[in-house]
Amino acid sequence: MLLLLLLTGCRAPEAFVVWQGFNYRWSELSHRVSLVRAWLEPDGGLSMGLVGGSWSTGAEFTDDAAFRMRWAALSSDQLYAVHGETELLVGPEGFAEQEVTLDAEGLLSWPDHVVLLRGFWLDTDVAQSADYPGDYDPALGYTSRGFGVALGTPRVEGDTLRFTASARADWGPSGEGDPADRSDMNGAAPYATTGMTIAWTALGFKGPSTRSLLGADSPLEHDPPYSDQGPVSAEITPSSDYNLNGIAGFDLRIEPQDGGGEGEYLRSFGAELVQDDRGGGEVLAEVTTSSIIELVPMQAAAEVLLVRARLRGAEPQLRSEEGTHPVGLHEF
Repeated sequence: MLLLLLLTGCRAPEAFVVWQGFNYRWSELSHRVSLVRAWLEPDGGLSMGLVGGSWSTGAEFTDDAAFRMRWAALSSDQLYAVHGETELLVGPEGFAEQEVTLDAEGLLSWPDHVVLLRGFWLDTDVAQSADYPGDYDPALGYTSRGFGVALGTPRVEGDTLRFTASARADWGPSGEGDPADRSDMNGAAPYATTGMTIAWTALGFKGPSTRSLLGADSPLEHDPPYSDQGPVSAEITPSSDYNLNGIAGFDLRIEPQDGGGEGEYLRSFGAELVQDDRGGGEVLAEVTTSSIIELVPMQAAAEVLLVRARLRGAEPQLRSEEGTHPVGLHEF
């Protein structure tokens, strides 16, 4: 009878993955931003994608994308995980937010909760408003002033767990010296609607957790062609209190150093959590414009919302995948 009680009281360990960020870099040139996908499936599969207008698709010029994804694989019988996705439409105001409500009984059986990003999908090829000009295809994307996604702090209300999912997409006109003459794009950008899908994981467990916003900024070198522009970073203090490190949000911003309103073609962008074996490490983030032609001297800034938690019995296994893929969507 003792053996029977022990068996019925046992719970199989739950395996799950924690997204720890992405990086994309065009191999040849900077491009418009049309589509970005950096998505971690619950089983650990990767769904990646990058499109940057006609100069990346082969219609005028073919480029390819160097990518990197980071995640951690964990297993514990002391948690409950729910995976989901939230779709948002970011209009001309540049920001959208939606409340997510979960009534999963398994989550609420645990006293503590965190929500973590599992990836995102930005796509400009979506239905536009009646005000959108008819002479520019939104699938070609826009010169950018940055983008980001975030998940709010989860809270229990009655028999539900709730949190917000938000997204930002900011497009600006290219500079006056743009040899491609993007006047049609410049006229469409103020009216653009952008699709943003956020993948997330909600965890129920018992243990401490913390959320902290790490940020840095830097002027980008501007001495064309191909200025030497790199990432900004912020250090993560080592701590034995936490064995789970994830990301609940990131925001990449780029703006002219003279305070103007232009956007730029982007060469690379990403936000990554790089762990070490002491539970510390650093957050690396970048948004660069290095190319054969750089229109406007830019200032780059990045913020990453770091979530740390202690899960009993979990031993994280750090994973990463990097390589190069052609323009478009790809599964790994």
